[in-house]
Amino acid sequence: MDSIAESELGLPGLVLMENAGLLGALALLPTLASEQRRPVILVGAGNNGGDGYALGRQLLVRGVKPILVALRPCHQLSPDAAVQRRACEALQMHIEDCPEPEGLGRVLTAVGPKGLLVDAVLGTGFEGHLRGDVGAWLECAGNIAEGFGWPCWAVDLPSGMDADSGSGAVIQAQHTLTLAAPKVGFETEAGREACGQVQVLPIGVPEQILQRAAKSPT
Repeated sequence: MDSIAESELGLPGLVLMENAGLLGALALLPTLASEQRRPVILVGAGNNGGDGYALGRQLLVRGVKPILVALRPCHQLSPDAAVQRRACEALQMHIEDCPEPEGLGRVLTAVGPKGLLVDAVLGTGFEGHLRGDVGAWLECAGNIAEGFGWPCWAVDLPSGMDADSGSGAVIQAQHTLTLAAPKVGFETEAGREACGQVQVLPIGVPEQILQRAAKSPT
């Protein structure tokens, strides 16, 4: 989908990423306001992490001060995610580089009971098996969020989930803000349990491109 949108419409990935961040922020704002919670956004190294950085910046300009907790430093990010991170750095947003579960645990625990976890670590592009360190990092975040009773929102899909089978999610989300279209795995028992309530964010990809991408053998 991204490839077709860029090659035929001239829409670079950063445009779709920005749309994802904006729509994700708008979806989150009512809950943040009504429950007086502070968003803690877990950001990965790929484009799902870029969506998370964009979401955090869109929250900032609407008066919310999120904490961005990074699995990887800027020089290890995908090109588009690095652009989004640098924009957050220029705005002097609260970014914590926590490559180890111990540091992650300290940052999340300091937030206390009024946090809200946003999972923007691994998206649709993930397949296969999680590396042990990433799995432990996500498990740490999930356990702390569960212990405090934080709501968890996933961007695109819960990290570790296989988009086709619905299996493998490490963090269980109560809400999933999926991008452009629902994934096949959401209809499985495992997918329904991991995703919670699913909301599709229309990030600017026309229906005809979604239909072509769905039929693509690759």
